[in-house]
Amino acid sequence: MLDEPETRALLGLLDVALSARVPVSRTASGSAHGVRLTLRPAPGSTTVHTVHGRLHLDGLAVDVAG
Repeated sequence: MLDEPETRALLGLLDVALSARVPVSRTASGSAHGVRLTLRPAPGSTTVHTVHGRLHLDGLAVDVAG
């Protein structure tokens, strides 16, 4: 489960990646503070557990590298 600072970082990276996203057939990524998040189309959904509950990303896979 992500703690509060990790959740804020993830949401910030998601904002960057989704803002830069082009057609859904491509990947999108965002980076901040040396962490890179990549979104790619995928069947089903990805669920991230945070201190605020569950974040569901339908049709997307999330890769995080740091």
